[in-house]
Amino acid sequence: MAIRDAIVLNTTGSNFEALQSGDTVRVQGDLLVQDSSGTSLLSVGTSDTTVTLGGSVTSSAVISGSLNSTASFGRFVATTYTGDAREIASTLPRSAGIISGAAQIRDDVSGSFISGFNFGATADQLYVGVSGSNSEHSASVSGSTRAMAASGSDLTHLKSDEIGHIRGIVGAGTFTAGDALGTGRGYLLGAGSQNAALAFGGYGPSNTRNKTEHYNGTSWSEGGNLNQNHHNGQMGAGWGVEYAAIKTGGNGPGLTTSTEVYNGTSWSEIQNKTVGQCCGGGAGTQNAGVAFAGQSPATTCTEHWNGTSWSTGGSMITGGGRINCGAGLENAALAAGLGPSSPTDRTCTEEYNGTSWSAGGILGDKKFRAATAGTQNAAIIIDGTGGSSDDVSLHYDGASWSTGGSSLHNKFDVAAAGVQSSALKFGGTYFLTCTEQYNANYTNTGSFGRVEAGYIVGNAEDIKGQIPRDAGLVTSSAQLAADISGSFTSGFNFGGTFESRFDGVSGSRFTPGVSGSEQFYSSSFGHLSEFGDVSGSHPSGGADYSHLLDYEAGHIRGNLISGVWSAGGSLIIARKIGSLATGVENAALVGDIRGAPNAKASEYDGNTWTAAPDMIQARGFGAAAGTQNASFFAGGTTPGTYAVPTEDYNGVSFSNIANSNLNTGRQKIGGAGSQNAGLVFGGTP
Repeated sequence: MAIRDAIVLNTTGSNFEALQSGDTVRVQGDLLVQDSSGTSLLSVGTSDTTVTLGGSVTSSAVISGSLNSTASFGRFVATTYTGDAREIASTLPRSAGIISGAAQIRDDVSGSFISGFNFGATADQLYVGVSGSNSEHSASVSGSTRAMAASGSDLTHLKSDEIGHIRGIVGAGTFTAGDALGTGRGYLLGAGSQNAALAFGGYGPSNTRNKTEHYNGTSWSEGGNLNQNHHNGQMGAGWGVEYAAIKTGGNGPGLTTSTEVYNGTSWSEIQNKTVGQCCGGGAGTQNAGVAFAGQSPATTCTEHWNGTSWSTGGSMITGGGRINCGAGLENAALAAGLGPSSPTDRTCTEEYNGTSWSAGGILGDKKFRAATAGTQNAAIIIDGTGGSSDDVSLHYDGASWSTGGSSLHNKFDVAAAGVQSSALKFGGTYFLTCTEQYNANYTNTGSFGRVEAGYIVGNAEDIKGQIPRDAGLVTSSAQLAADISGSFTSGFNFGGTFESRFDGVSGSRFTPGVSGSEQFYSSSFGHLSEFGDVSGSHPSGGADYSHLLDYEAGHIRGNLISGVWSAGGSLIIARKIGSLATGVENAALVGDIRGAPNAKASEYDGNTWTAAPDMIQARGFGAAAGTQNASFFAGGTTPGTYAVPTEDYNGVSFSNIANSNLNTGRQKIGGAGSQNAGLVFGGTP
């Protein structure tokens, strides 16, 4: 089809001419472009400022515009799109059942996320407090520095299960017996974790009330005594970690406001609290804590400690005494087993947010004079008295209580430490030394399209029943190992060490050898390796080295197929039956007979034969074994006798071995082994 130029009117010259490059064409009125059949392909409406396309739009450049555009496309292909489609959202067909984003269902999915999540925690995240203990940890009362030594008073183990984990449901755990306390006592207090716990105060034998003991997960050891002895018979409240704990209040007789802090070695008295307290609860760290409840008149009292001074907090709803201890942190504390309360005495729970208390879930059983550990949303209450099953522990998830494991010995006035999944309980009335460790597993459920991890621990025992399979599904190599030639039921290693080529019974394995070596393999150990030498020889003199082990160590061995013989170098001296020979293809040694017994020997390097030093004793029909540079010649015949001494060859010369004649002199014998671990057999006198 020919190409024609458009003719347009030049309004300046009032003449018609072809359209020139750079000209602007003005259309007055509407423009319509049709194909030969009259179908409109392009129309430009000058009155209504519209452009209508009747066909496809193809562009290799940017298409842009500042006007609102409308179009109907069956398919639109582009590298990138910019915009949020808000102008067309209302025109998209949808029904109530269409899910266009995770936000629509996230509230209905257990453990759902609005975006990706990461594991792991930084050291900074395990510190809380109000005493200047920022991410540098440099201003804490104990003077700890960054990276936080154990003395860091704002460190809390209670966040170990809160940070860097996907947390599921803690199932009922198991109690196991631990080491007995050095001093049995009840009404004592506890701090720390299961494997780094602290027991302090309490009422012990002979009015012993100031004892402190450390627990390392295995045994108890004595720590520094409390300064106050008189008021520790019925304790006030205590919390913290093993090397940064706090004790406040007490009774015995009379309520006290005394407060002491512990640095892992000794207790120091600090500012007294405002209201005397005994048998109450506490939570937090050494520099950011809260004391609450207790015997009258402190039943509903709450006080905050910031590492320097005390201040009044929000009043409890119910409160009560003899709750023995609390759980959580200063601004997220928990008190359980409160009373008198409704609907049942000693079943009340209260939660504290740093300002005010609110009612929590009701305990399933009375827990009077029990012990609590953990956090506000993951707590455990252990033992106690007054309930129907005092030995059964209870778990709290921030909303309700559920049944946990049963302790081995139910006691009351006990102390506890740790977290819900890994707790410790110890002591009890009267003068009890019992210690029990509690461990429970998390159960996690989730649905993932993809999981990426450096490694995953577990055997999928709990999910294997959910995996669809049929008779033809192969899930491991064990199912088809028997059908694969050379298959293995476990991994295998390649490679061998230089030492793996040595063998012998003459003291040459990791002990001085018979050849006078002071250490290892008759002097072969520690020499420069000749393993890759062209000749394959071992001038190190390793008499227990054996080429026969070359294919035993560091190889996957299969079946040998038919080989091919090729011509080698000619012998210097013609020899026949009765020759002594040993070594390998590229490092061989041969000696003895030609026509009659003689002492001539030759060495072969894989290409040519060269003369070797003469044997000491001419012989024929003997035995040889070893390598080219560490071999022996034994037995055989020499004119007039079969009593032929054994000779060793070291690659340089032959030497006689004292008292080395065969027990039975004979000829036409066979030999095997190495220079220091050889064997001769058969033969005839």
